[in-house]
Amino acid sequence: MENKAGSITHYIDLSVQTKNICRDIRFLITNTRHEDIVLGYPWLLTFEPQFNWTNAVINEHTLPVVIWSVNP
Repeated sequence: MENKAGSITHYIDLSVQTKNICRDIRFLITNTRHEDIVLGYPWLLTFEPQFNWTNAVINEHTLPVVIWSVNP
């Protein structure tokens, strides 16, 4: 996959937990400059969080979102 930082050639599998749900999700590695991590479509599909789009915040019932290495 090509992006502004070049081709994406690496990924990492991380465990993601939101409330009582825990899933392993694959994250693509690229230079996002100011962001440490971007929770995209796989996270949205798995956890189906609710958002307040007017205030651009996630519903407090979805929090916390905990992310850690699958094989530390």
